[in-house]
Amino acid sequence: MKTQLFSSEPMRIGLKEWRVVVYEEQGGRFTDYEWRYSEYINRQSGQVIEEASEWKSMRYWPDYNSNDGMFAGCPRTLRRLYEKYRKQVEYLAGH
Repeated sequence: MKTQLFSSEPMRIGLKEWRVVVYEEQGGRFTDYEWRYSEYINRQSGQVIEEASEWKSMRYWPDYNSNDGMFAGCPRTLRRLYEKYRKQVEYLAGH
């Protein structure tokens, strides 16, 4: 069973929100980026029109390609998200 050890604050990149997470599973730890559709708020009324969707692994990103180097087909802006939480992620992931 996968246990979440850390989750960053979401960062909005385009129309999506992204976060970096650290999981523990079967004695090993790994990191993942997760994304979801942001909630949609009507600017005039301030009402939430659509709730945010569930978090999905970067493997479910439409352009995901594990053979595409460091970013695997995901937004390159994820580097900023990683750098912001680098110390926490490296400490928990054991790097």
